[in-house]
Amino acid sequence: MEERTINSKDYWNHQFGLYPMLIQPKKFPNKYLMLNGGNKDFCLLTKYTDYGKDIFFSESWSTNTKNFLVINDNTIYVYNWINNKIEDYALEDLDKKQDRFYSYLSSQSYKHLMM
Repeated sequence: MEERTINSKDYWNHQFGLYPMLIQPKKFPNKYLMLNGGNKDFCLLTKYTDYGKDIFFSESWSTNTKNFLVINDNTIYVYNWINNKIEDYALEDLDKKQDRFYSYLSSQSYKHLMM
């Protein structure tokens, strides 16, 4: 079983009920679409690889999400294609504010904006 920390798909599944679906599983074993019924969905890369912002923006757009979370050892990067921006957060700070961070992501979801 995978460790349940904010930088794992298992954490998001158990803490918030998001279903992790691999995106291109044979090519990218750590890239997920985190599903919550079309609302509050986002993409997640649990092992940092810098594919470039255009790839993250494109994949979150094509999966009908707004945000792509990319996690490295100490930081979560939030790629937001609608606002054309990248935010970064220290993992140790988010471990203390998990619910607040998920509420922020939820308020920034693509479907939420369309309502």
